[in-house]
Amino acid sequence: MDKAQLKRMFLGTTKLSAKTESALQETVNGIGNMAYKLCGTMLVNCKPCDELTIAIRRVQEGVLYFQQALKQAVQEPEEQ
Repeated sequence: MDKAQLKRMFLGTTKLSAKTESALQETVNGIGNMAYKLCGTMLVNCKPCDELTIAIRRVQEGVLYFQQALKQAVQEPEEQ
């Protein structure tokens, strides 16, 4: 994985976060930015290998799960 691939992967996450409610937007963007910076640091400090690619993808996947959990948490009180 290189910097361009990392940028494309997180660009997709950013597009998804743009569809979130405005109340969640700042939180989702903050988490996404932190994850992107973490993955960038991993790329700079580690030599390219399969394990690094897997770790970066899992961080990005975690961001997506977190976004979904936030959306559900906001929707549940409205439904009650």
